[in-house]
Amino acid sequence: MSALTWQTFHETDFGPLEEVASMWERQIRTSAEEYEAAIFDDNPVLQADNGEYEGEGADATREYFRRTFDRFMEDLEAAERIKNLLYDGAAWFEGKRKELSDLLAEADLYIRPTGGVGEERFEVVGARDFASPAVVGGSPEVQDQFERMGERAEELTEQFRSLMAEVREYDDELNTQLKAIDDDVPQLEPKLSDPRYGDWAADRLLEQHQDFLDRAEAGEVSPEDVNEWWDSLSDSEQQLFTTEHPEVIGPLDGVPIEYRDQANRELLDDEIGDLEEQIQVLEGQAEEAQGRLDADPSWSTIMGELDTLQERHNGLTDLQDSINEDYQIENGPAIPYYLIDLDSSGDGQAVVSVGNPDTADNVNVYVPGTGAELNDIGGDLHRAETMATDAHEASDRPTASVMWLGYDAPDTVADAVLERYAEGAAADLSRFTDGLRATSEDGPANLTMTGHSYGSTTIGVTAREEGLDVDNMIFVGSPGVGVDSAEDLGIDADNVWASLNEEDMISWARPEMFRVDGDYDRMIHGTDPTSEGFGGNTFISEATRDGAKANHSAYWDKENDIGRMNIANIITGNT
Repeated sequence: MSALTWQTFHETDFGPLEEVASMWERQIRTSAEEYEAAIFDDNPVLQADNGEYEGEGADATREYFRRTFDRFMEDLEAAERIKNLLYDGAAWFEGKRKELSDLLAEADLYIRPTGGVGEERFEVVGARDFASPAVVGGSPEVQDQFERMGERAEELTEQFRSLMAEVREYDDELNTQLKAIDDDVPQLEPKLSDPRYGDWAADRLLEQHQDFLDRAEAGEVSPEDVNEWWDSLSDSEQQLFTTEHPEVIGPLDGVPIEYRDQANRELLDDEIGDLEEQIQVLEGQAEEAQGRLDADPSWSTIMGELDTLQERHNGLTDLQDSINEDYQIENGPAIPYYLIDLDSSGDGQAVVSVGNPDTADNVNVYVPGTGAELNDIGGDLHRAETMATDAHEASDRPTASVMWLGYDAPDTVADAVLERYAEGAAADLSRFTDGLRATSEDGPANLTMTGHSYGSTTIGVTAREEGLDVDNMIFVGSPGVGVDSAEDLGIDADNVWASLNEEDMISWARPEMFRVDGDYDRMIHGTDPTSEGFGGNTFISEATRDGAKANHSAYWDKENDIGRMNIANIITGNT
């Protein structure tokens, strides 16, 4: 609290405070003129289109200057607030000092101001002595006079204390406001050569765009909006986001695939490194606990945690090894992999593409079914690779083959009876296809959605619940797709295709097997998409394995060349 005394306040000249405010005003005006000259004059460093200073380094330098100038303007805003506070404070204090002077002028020979902070008062000088009968003989007139003087002193004291309390409160408030401005001024950014510069710039960039990113994470903006936002960033800002905040860019539908791939690979590297550190710690704990098994039963718990971490580590390193080298088509081109999304929580999720969907003429998105998980992703990725090979043989136009394990697939056949897994995937799958549309570089690609087993159910339920912006749908080994007619999928029924080899165990997934009804076209998740009543198209697939269970996974076998080429022709538009 302010310790300002009435004596100090009364004796203070507030003219210099106004002079200081005037100095701030002159400095602000001069600085603003210098700012305008630096920004708007023909400055070869800041002019991006003059042809004299080009390249990534030039762009980064220009942005550094612009950010510095923006910081400069923020400082001018702070200076403007300081100036206004000083002007207002000088005027207010001077007005209150005038009130105090008028109040003190009420004093006379017998009534005098006195007292410290919070104890300001007017006293009647010698009131007790003069009013004493020993001095004045106890005259009633004199006593009345001193009583009136005492009452007047009390009135003045009340005004005195109220005025000084108001002055000290304003003094505290002004001090608080000035200090807040000082605390609010951001630190100068590091120089471009400072090792801390990258982290600083990345954090500042994230802060500037945090509101939009929060809305994107909440699903309040579309992938098209995300793509427009991305295009509004400079090249260096895009790269800074990707390298310094890969956790933001990796899962963001609407960001071009090459940047998502770069971000997710960094996340993959980091997660593998973190797992290796955790495994090393647990191995040490397990070794210590094993030596005292009789007294410490924690060894089995530690080993269970260790097994879980090692299994996840193996799954991630297998994925990393698989995508580090381009996929080589036999007698064809080498096609790079793109890691479009990654989430290792739970059973884990990943989206991997053979080829870049943003530059391909044809894009196929394969959705795996029951049992699919990150730790055992190799088989599903192999199917995407197979479809990339087949598409290359069917067409000379580039095709990207995407493996979309972007959802929690059912773990067991019993779980696959439930539709909730597909419902849980619907929003993400729909948004993913919208993102592919938004980032396609040469106009809309021919986009196909291919689902195997429960993956076909996921596609159909997504189309029913959220809509799927695709050109074709392919269902193989399907237990039903959540609708009873191809027309309910939101695309032309002529572009809906299904296949079921004659020995696939999924044929058993019909209600009559459980004596529900006798409609043989019915399956667990709706009308059989290979039935005539469904209204789509069908194509042949061969049963190439021994046993109904094995044939449920036979659709991408080398021996099923007719089924594979049928899929390839649909994907490449050769129907």
